[in-house]
Amino acid sequence: DLTILMDQTTDQVTQTLANNYNWKKGVKSVRHRIATTPKSPIFVESWYPVNNDEYAIILNNDIELSPMFYVWAKYAILQYRYESFSEQLFGISLYSPQILETDPSGRRLFSASQTIQDDAYLMQLPSHSGAVYFPEHWREFHDYITARMADINGFEMQEVIVPNLRSSEWERSWRKYFEELIYLRSYVMLYPTHSLSTVHLELKKKALREQFKDAISLYTVPLYKQGFDMTLPPLNQL
Repeated sequence: DLTILMDQTTDQVTQTLANNYNWKKGVKSVRHRIATTPKSPIFVESWYPVNNDEYAIILNNDIELSPMFYVWAKYAILQYRYESFSEQLFGISLYSPQILETDPSGRRLFSASQTIQDDAYLMQLPSHSGAVYFPEHWREFHDYITARMADINGFEMQEVIVPNLRSSEWERSWRKYFEELIYLRSYVMLYPTHSLSTVHLELKKKALREQFKDAISLYTVPLYKQGFDMTLPPLNQL
């Protein structure tokens, strides 16, 4: 099935295209927002699992995928959810970052492929550049962020502070609250050593594009497009 979400600024040409688009593989539905909505609830409300065997691959519109992305996701789910199982593992990233944004001193370089021999590793970081999220943890995240937002907009009795985490300052970002939950529960996400997705950042102003072109290039990682051995290591060895 296909769902097309149009925001309030969608012009008539785009609306006509969405209405007339012929989708033959399932049911097509079109939704149109009437007011500006922050990105955080759009992301969090994009999916809610029906059962514990339903998974979502959540992508942004600035992501390019490797042809191998689905094979990686499928095999990793089979390996770490059905052949073995850990409540600590909350998802599977498609993206292998070259830069980490959560250090309190600022962004810093990171290279897993130079230090890790296996095809995968674990990190206490929710991927925002293409990832599979597990149903139990996604429901728990919904409960957690709902309670946190209710408190922030209400009695303000909660004070959750994750030490040395830059995202603690990101009041409008879903990542702040997911990273709180990860810290409190000791959760981890599976990351590939070779990336199955990459990011294409596009700054609107030409001056900014020129000024930060070297930094922007760090988000665009090489896509792994070859066939690779899907004999993934046991979770307790990662």
